[in-house]
Amino acid sequence: MAVRGGCVFLVKILLFIFNFILWAGGGCLFGYALYLRFDLELQADDGADLSGLGSFYTGLYVLMGTGGVIMVIGFLGCCGAIKENVCQLTLYFISIFIVIGAEIACGTWIYLNQDQALESVSNIIDETYTKDFKKFIDLLQTKLQCCGVHGPEDWTKQNLPVPQSCGNVTSSCADCADEIVEVGCSNRIKQYITTVAIIVGGIILLQVLVVVFSIILCRAIREAEDYDDDDKSFS
Repeated sequence: MAVRGGCVFLVKILLFIFNFILWAGGGCLFGYALYLRFDLELQADDGADLSGLGSFYTGLYVLMGTGGVIMVIGFLGCCGAIKENVCQLTLYFISIFIVIGAEIACGTWIYLNQDQALESVSNIIDETYTKDFKKFIDLLQTKLQCCGVHGPEDWTKQNLPVPQSCGNVTSSCADCADEIVEVGCSNRIKQYITTVAIIVGGIILLQVLVVVFSIILCRAIREAEDYDDDDKSFS
């Protein structure tokens, strides 16, 4: 029996909206990680050995997997809310708990391994600015608006000219580097990690709200079914 109560209908709508936001958030997380992973690789010079970025890439793969799973869970949640199926909502409820645990584990892993990812990028910049890595480093500095590991002094310490990619490039002057960016890439990467952590934290909070509304909807459906069975027994 479909639940007709106004309050339950409101819960259904809210559950659907929350799951849609969850699905969209997972898609954004997946797409952002996918963009970072393949944009950097495809624009690197041919033959460049980027194996030193293993930890950095692993972190992106973790984000891709997390975003993909969140998308699937959000889609299933939307379907469960529309159909008012207790079994489907219960399975969804269990899946959400598993995903929350996995997200906490992934977030912990990224936090504990962020230094390795930073070290991988730092080693590439510190070791040499050769032809193999030149385009990758320029791309990294341009995308993140940073210079060197800790700042432009990293280049002068190696008796190398500060790359043009360390300038504040604008659309009106794509080849100008009149103003040198003072922020190091390590700080920029830390900022990105913090931003991702905030996004994942927001998604987890949203998932907790979804769990609460799922429980409310399941209880309402079961109570309505029990009432319907009792009504039939007296008829």
